Amino acid sequence: MGFILTDKTKEYYRMKELNNIKNYKPNKVELAYMAGIMDGEGSVSIIKTNLKGRNPCHVANTRVAMLDKAALLLFKKSFGFARVSKDTSRNGYRGIYRWDARGPEVGIVLEALFPYLRVKRKQAKLVLRFLKTRKLFWPRKGVKRSSLRLTKKELEHRESLRDKVLRLNWRGKVKDMPIS
Repeated sequence: MGFILTDKTKEYYRMKELNNIKNYKPNKVELAYMAGIMDGEGSVSIIKTNLKGRNPCHVANTRVAMLDKAALLLFKKSFGFARVSKDTSRNGYRGIYRWDARGPEVGIVLEALFPYLRVKRKQAKLVLRFLKTRKLFWPRKGVKRSSLRLTKKELEHRESLRDKVLRLNWRGKVKDMPIS
């Protein structure tokens, strides 16, 4: 019988790991390297989730997926959050590693990499604008999140930014591209 980690123990080791890397500051060369990886192997997006009877939820998201785990560990070491996971292989292919960040963490990553981004620069600019305006609508102390309703104007603004990012990321046929 193997040793089983409780949630409390897992959290202890996770915090210990973060404390070891939180003082790490990447230099300009490392930031440029990570921006190149983000440009070539990453994605920057705004994800929309429809909730029954409530406003849709829009969340900033960034992901890098590749075969080399070491490059992704530099992201984790540099920013101190998100996770590196391995997707299982299918049909005999090697599995790939992924580094994912969501929500406000995406802003930290994009602000650090923005000066060096080339391919994903437009998407990053739109997602940073989304995060900047989204802060205005975060719940205040004592206000339940479920009781908040976004204005029609704010919903349209979020959807417009999401649509622009979606169009920049579009890989399918032009005739199938979503129309705003």
